[in-house]
Amino acid sequence: MAFKNIAVLYGLFLLLIPILIHLFQFRKFKSTPFTNVAFLKKIELQSRKSSQLKKWLVLLSRLLMLSAIILAFAEPFIPAKTKKYEDQTLNVYLDNSLSMQHKNQGISLFEQAKQELLQYLPKDKTFNLVTNNHTYSNISINEFQDELFDLEYSPTQPDFKEIYLNVERLQENPNLPYTFLILSDGLHASNHTDSIAAKTTDWHWVHYQAKKHTNVKIDTAFIKQNTYETIALWASFSSNTSIDHPISVSVYDDNKLLGKRTLIFQDSLKQTLPFIINQSSIRQGRIEVDQNDLAYDNFLYFTKQQTPPINIVSINSVSDDFLKHIFSNDPDFTYNNFTLNTIDYKVLQEADLIVLNELKSIPTALSGHLKTHLDKQKQLIFILPDVQIDKNLRQFAQKRGIGIGDFNQNELKIAKINYEHPLLKGVFKKKTTNFDYPKVSSYFDLSGIQANIISFSTGEPFLVKKENVYAFAAAFNKENSNYKRSPLIVPSLYTIAKNSGAQEVMYHTTYTNQEIRLPHSLEKDQIVQLIHPQEKFIPRQRIFDDYLQISLNQEPYFAGFYKLLKGTDTLRRLAFNHPRTESKLTKSESKTFETFKKHKSIADFTYLVNKQSEEQKLWKWFIIFALLFLLIETLLLKRLK
Repeated sequence: MAFKNIAVLYGLFLLLIPILIHLFQFRKFKSTPFTNVAFLKKIELQSRKSSQLKKWLVLLSRLLMLSAIILAFAEPFIPAKTKKYEDQTLNVYLDNSLSMQHKNQGISLFEQAKQELLQYLPKDKTFNLVTNNHTYSNISINEFQDELFDLEYSPTQPDFKEIYLNVERLQENPNLPYTFLILSDGLHASNHTDSIAAKTTDWHWVHYQAKKHTNVKIDTAFIKQNTYETIALWASFSSNTSIDHPISVSVYDDNKLLGKRTLIFQDSLKQTLPFIINQSSIRQGRIEVDQNDLAYDNFLYFTKQQTPPINIVSINSVSDDFLKHIFSNDPDFTYNNFTLNTIDYKVLQEADLIVLNELKSIPTALSGHLKTHLDKQKQLIFILPDVQIDKNLRQFAQKRGIGIGDFNQNELKIAKINYEHPLLKGVFKKKTTNFDYPKVSSYFDLSGIQANIISFSTGEPFLVKKENVYAFAAAFNKENSNYKRSPLIVPSLYTIAKNSGAQEVMYHTTYTNQEIRLPHSLEKDQIVQLIHPQEKFIPRQRIFDDYLQISLNQEPYFAGFYKLLKGTDTLRRLAFNHPRTESKLTKSESKTFETFKKHKSIADFTYLVNKQSEEQKLWKWFIIFALLFLLIETLLLKRLK
């Protein structure tokens, strides 16, 4: 116990006055003779004893009363158990990850945390605030109120150790303990605090959690089939729990509704839906799930550009009628054919797929162009001849991982199809057992291949692939083979050609390191920029002859559509979506917050720390004691005889 007015305690010396009065009685007794002396002597003795007891009790009550009054004026108090909240720095981590969008009683957990900060933290109390993407030092609610309302969600959830280090950097003296308050749903904590908890002594966690953890998310979308008139768009969805009622799914191009379906998660927590869209491109596509829980993964933004025809060039030493038959009349392709003496290298440079049809050699000039072509990850097909080839062709193929071995003049059937190879997977509706397999009269041994696509009856390879190079082991001319009349020729060559076009990426992910290759050419002094209604920036870029590569470093920040601008011209739109890592609503297995004092709200936290830092004032109790002793004295004087 301590006293605010300690000088008042000198008043306790005044207690000597009633003691002196009671010890020294100034009244003198006068003897009066009486008849029955013995009887009177007995009465006198009894009266004196009771009077003496009464005097001592009255003295004690008066002393206690006066002591209580003096102590009350000295303002006694019991010091606070701790001064942490007043003396230590308060550090607040506000979790603004996307999982905090989950709603509780109609309001998101993130908005609930912000409102409680405004309501329960002292208005003039300075503190440090750390979020997943920002830090704020020495702020108060009065100063920071508007900025707090404007805080947005972060697309990523940093490692807890990174958050802790951000807090450490804000300390003026890192050796002093501080108060650390975490406002989080605790779903994605990933680090233990065993190695860092010793530096702080006051850890608190306000655990925000929704009563229901139901969430349906859009996982991905992809084009399965595309023509000049229609798009077959497929979208994958998942739920974290069974849902028996239908959930509406819609596809839009900007504000135009393109299709609508429903989902029911009963037998499986994963569903895939197709949408047949009657247009060849989608400028600002959006898949939307009508589900009012976690909001950010209810949307998936995408774009679908008008697909340019795939440029195919063949260089022939024999007839290319079978190639013309497959590609010339198909609007998905543009087809050009040359001989070794008539090559237009400008056309060759723009080709997506080059077919070397039964060439016996490769001139040096052509070899250089083919190397450049392959370095751009474009496709090349070797159809080997029915005669020996020269050393240059062998060496070129060897450098690309395809070893061309001996030339064999033995008749073999083409009898084995690898239906599971990515090139042919899904091409055939079912495996055929009574297939009229073609045959060849001569062929080359091919080596260095991990898996054959089509094989001879002996198991030796007929069609193989190594990275972006395909090789047929035998010539297609009618003297050597009947492969041109086989049903295999169209799916094999057509599928290779279809895969040779630039694979369009429908959307990208925000806040990641990535490189995006775009089919645009720029002058060396030109730059592009990405513009969103809420941000714009100039990405790092490299200019190549026929494409542009932009590099994104933890960019962009917002989900949605970005215009790729060259000056004032819009080259195209790019779609970005937040990563789906925050969609998992199960509790983390990490023990990060186990050592924290857990609270239901910020009000609980402030009540606890205020109670611990409050002084217990005792002067009221001493006033009560003084009145009690006064009452006791009064009763003693009136009742005790």
